[in-house]
Amino acid sequence: MAIGPKKLFSLIAPVIVVAAGFVYFFYWKPCSGYFADQDKGWGWGEKVESFANKVAMNNAIPGMAVAIVKDGEVIYSQTYGVGNVLRPNQVITSSSNFHLASISKALVAMAVLKNAEAGNLSLDKPVVEYYPEFSMADDRYKAITVRQILTHTSGIPDVEDYGWENPLVDSAALPEYISTLASKKLDFNPGEKWEYSNAAYDLLGVVLSRINGKSFEQYMKEDILMPLRMPGSSFYFPEIDSSLHMKGHTGKFNAVPVAYYPYTRAHAPSSTLQSNVSDVSQLVLNLLSIEAVPLLSKSSIAEMWRPTVKVH
Repeated sequence: MAIGPKKLFSLIAPVIVVAAGFVYFFYWKPCSGYFADQDKGWGWGEKVESFANKVAMNNAIPGMAVAIVKDGEVIYSQTYGVGNVLRPNQVITSSSNFHLASISKALVAMAVLKNAEAGNLSLDKPVVEYYPEFSMADDRYKAITVRQILTHTSGIPDVEDYGWENPLVDSAALPEYISTLASKKLDFNPGEKWEYSNAAYDLLGVVLSRINGKSFEQYMKEDILMPLRMPGSSFYFPEIDSSLHMKGHTGKFNAVPVAYYPYTRAHAPSSTLQSNVSDVSQLVLNLLSIEAVPLLSKSSIAEMWRPTVKVH
């Protein structure tokens, strides 16, 4: 996510784009949806459909799912077009599943704060206290705190190759990836500055798995997604009904399905949330709440939104 000069970065900055513009996936003729009572007089349908058509035409996008959240409820939800240009009958619905990439991090942040509330970890203790196997090629890594990972100030370098074309689906994929960091050096001293790091969030995944005695994906499904009323979502791609898979596309003027789907368990925490517009609406409702939610107290919600790092 691009951030302009002197903007502030909080624990859930990856979700701000979603809260403002929502699920921005794929295009055209309305397929399914609803309009809440609040839509009367606002003209949401006409405005959003016009915007969707413009985005689709300018970017060769075959379809999209859109929702608007206002005053604690979903006031607009609509789907457009198809999820695969080679399958014109596969129209997008409210259950269609998309790869949500770094929106994954917002849920991981919620999971970490949930465990902090339960006393399972402290945001300001070194992450090695919770996952002693973690190591890097210089001793500075021993000072990295959980909070520094959440705010992208850990110094852990970003992922160089996600391996989407050769996905790993076994349970050892994530801890094995974390072990490869042993040959890396920090980009800067922990807490010294801001630098986006998917690898650091992958490290949080093994921490959550360790302290809860479950695989990362199982923990997130049972303890995070289900309480948030996101039953159609998962960090484990193979369990999603194949009829709900929406294909990624590329091409500026003529959309073409990509050769492979962006999924591997090696980077599940940072990048592999699979979800639909209905479920993500629930996520945004929880994140925008100023009160306690099913997972977190009012103070933890406020902590997620508290500006932490000035990004130049």
